[in-house]
Amino acid sequence: MRTELLLVAGLLAAGVVIAMSAALPAEAALAPFPIRVAGHVQGLGITNGDIGVILWGPNNRLTFNVGKADVWDRRRYANEPVRTLAEIKEWVTRDDFLQEWAGLYRGICRSYCAYDFPGPKPVGQLIIGLPGAEAEWTVEGRGAGPGALMATAIRGDQRLDLRVYVHGSRTLIVFEGAAHKGIDGLWFRLYRHRDTLQLGTIYWGKLGFEYDYAQDEGNGPMDPPTSEYEKDFGWVTQVFPAELTFPEGFRYTFAAVSSVPGVRVESVQGRRGLGTAAHSPHERVEAGDWLKLGFPTHYGLINRAPGAAATFHLPPVAGRFQILATVVTTTESTDTLALGRSRLQEALPESPAERFVAHQEATKDPSYRFLTWKKGGFYGDVPLCKALGDASQYCCQDSTAWRGDFHFNEQQYGRHYFVGNKIEQIEPYFELVEKLLPLGQKNAREVYDMPGCVFTLVHYPARTDSVVHTSVVWELSVGITALTMKPFWERYLYTGDEEFLRERAYPVLRGGARFYAAYVTPEEDGYYHVFPTVSPEHWQLTKDFARNKDSQSALSLIKYHLHAAAQAAEILGEDEEERENWAHIAAHMAPYPTYDTPEGPIFVDVLGAPPITYNIPVPLTGIWWADQITPESPPEVLAIARRTIQKLETTLRPYHVKLCSCLLGDYPGTICGVEGLLQSRGGWDMAKKRGGWIRPFPCIPDNYTYRFENFLAIGAFEVDSACNNGTVTELTIRSRVGNICQLVNPWPGQALLVKEEGVTEPLRLAGSHVQFPTHPGATYQIEPEAP
Repeated sequence: MRTELLLVAGLLAAGVVIAMSAALPAEAALAPFPIRVAGHVQGLGITNGDIGVILWGPNNRLTFNVGKADVWDRRRYANEPVRTLAEIKEWVTRDDFLQEWAGLYRGICRSYCAYDFPGPKPVGQLIIGLPGAEAEWTVEGRGAGPGALMATAIRGDQRLDLRVYVHGSRTLIVFEGAAHKGIDGLWFRLYRHRDTLQLGTIYWGKLGFEYDYAQDEGNGPMDPPTSEYEKDFGWVTQVFPAELTFPEGFRYTFAAVSSVPGVRVESVQGRRGLGTAAHSPHERVEAGDWLKLGFPTHYGLINRAPGAAATFHLPPVAGRFQILATVVTTTESTDTLALGRSRLQEALPESPAERFVAHQEATKDPSYRFLTWKKGGFYGDVPLCKALGDASQYCCQDSTAWRGDFHFNEQQYGRHYFVGNKIEQIEPYFELVEKLLPLGQKNAREVYDMPGCVFTLVHYPARTDSVVHTSVVWELSVGITALTMKPFWERYLYTGDEEFLRERAYPVLRGGARFYAAYVTPEEDGYYHVFPTVSPEHWQLTKDFARNKDSQSALSLIKYHLHAAAQAAEILGEDEEERENWAHIAAHMAPYPTYDTPEGPIFVDVLGAPPITYNIPVPLTGIWWADQITPESPPEVLAIARRTIQKLETTLRPYHVKLCSCLLGDYPGTICGVEGLLQSRGGWDMAKKRGGWIRPFPCIPDNYTYRFENFLAIGAFEVDSACNNGTVTELTIRSRVGNICQLVNPWPGQALLVKEEGVTEPLRLAGSHVQFPTHPGATYQIEPEAP
């Protein structure tokens, strides 16, 4: 009998068709099936920011890859000698620079490229089996509720409906089923393969050396997973090696329970063929080849590995039933099994309808699935964080691209939390940077022999006694420190919270400013130059630093940071002599490098360099990273910026080019996140206490209709606004601290009436850019004057 299985997804992937292979017996050695999506994230993903699942699998096995934010192998690779700036300056001047560069790379970057730890690890698979299916799954966008998936299996006159979701505020994976006329043969399984990490010898043809990583202390395989059961409760446990963060070892328990009476559970360990086998046409990593630059996969190794499973065999099912699963880690309890058992026992008797309502309430915030940081306690010295790119929640391989590390040079998205008034969601980031501040100060002394604080490229959710050194080349992108610290200043700009500025932001800003003031070099042209620096993702280290001076990213970010630190010091009445120097340097940074074309000059990323095809659009970082080029910039600067946008070629992140157009008000055909709904950009004039220019709906399609409330703007303003078919219809501004409000007129050509709550006479303002004084706590209704 053939079974047609229709999977209806109500969330993320409208119109996607995933082809699956024919069914095989549950315990057979499964043949791989094709996966359309390359990389480590396959299928449909849903997450609550802590635990996540990815749906995929062949016809008779709904397979969910399960990951969790804090499931990491936190071992540190072998400690490497710190390469100082003085050493680097000496090496790049040698005639045998390329050979010396290889020797330099053998240091820090060798271990980063070879070891698979620190890095996130998969929790395992949750598989639901229904024998007899021989069809494709069609994935469509239909309603299943927020953060939920719907699956329907039809076999003759039998029907099985299944709703799946990750609870929005609890560590629960919920399966709510309804069987019509009975379903027999249904089973589900928790499975974890044995970790396949066994490092051997790596060969770098480009650099010409081999290294036997097996000789390094601590580089050994993990213990195999185990599985057990008690009545209707089953689980799989994985133990990780002891390390600095968890000196007694780290473990997780992956547990499940079913509401179906008479369920039979069995556990198996050390057997192959228990999981769902995966394959990708992009697979190119096998035993002995562990170079991790790029996005390799090694499903073949995982498919062949033995594993442990707890399998639940359900009797014939009729009516409604539940399957609940959870993941408990050492982060939450030293007794992961006991907590997992109690969590599921408490949840099983609950009303499914009431539980789903609570889930819906938790997911009303549209950003709940996209949190970069989730407040959830500490492991080691670092707050619980979601690594960049969902690498931890959606981890399904033993080796994750770029280690799943958190890149500090990805903070251009931090403004979303401030504009969207979701500041609490980024609080763990502030805690992280504060805890790393002493290590950044140590790095400034040891590597650069300078005062202040320097942050490196990445970090991990692991205890450490130093900043993490991964690439001596990219760490010389010296704008990283400013990017790391930028959210501290932005929080003050958006909230006006002077206590936060004094107690938490200024110590961080001051550390970066002291380093930059020592690092930049004044030259005879009257400008301060940045030398050496590496353009992010481009040029690397070059002989005699030929392409390592005055990258636009470094110039713009250092200027931003010194300007912010000087203004923070003035607000607080601190460090008068230093702040004057910071302000002077910021006002005299070298111009951004340009290149002459027949149409006129364009920005390039490094002084003296020609235009290239960029991974990151560094020639535009003065717009999207550093807020130095805005619609209020001089016309000649805007002309160069717009010409650069038109001519720039990028391979990795074309979104950023569109974002730059949006930030300049030139890309009305799409919405670039929150920047298309509300912008507040521009200088912070301390003397007049002004914020950035507020623009409601600056970059939207003509047919766009939307409303937002309680968004924040620089200057500590709360904004409500609405638009209908691309035209602003409502605008209300509340002042938190009484700054002067600067507003770009949303009704060009019409005068504005500013009506302060409780004041009879409105204020009439005319022009494309208007400003008016405000009072703390006052509300202002903005309307176009009637013709």
